Amino acid sequence: MELKIQKNLQKIKPQDHEAIDRLIEANVSGKLDSYLKRYGKEDQEIRLSLTLEENKKGEFDGSLRIQADSRDFASKREDFKLLADLVNHLFDHVKLQMADVR
Repeated sequence: MELKIQKNLQKIKPQDHEAIDRLIEANVSGKLDSYLKRYGKEDQEIRLSLTLEENKKGEFDGSLRIQADSRDFASKREDFKLLADLVNHLFDHVKLQMADVR
């Protein structure tokens, strides 16, 4: 299984980029690890796409999409005051979707 991570960070301060990378790593290894193994066979690629943007209100909008084993899991949220809360929330919702699939 190969995990490809694509980030699209719009209007996000450069000093926040490293924190976002840590949040992605923590969520992938903590919340999604067992689910990714379920969908990712040895020769398969799993795509994770995270988009984050600071909106006009100074809050954060984002979306997360994971494509694995011909399945698509996605979450989109708006108006979060804390960037870390948004990232964690997106991963929580995708994890619930992956857990529901049988």
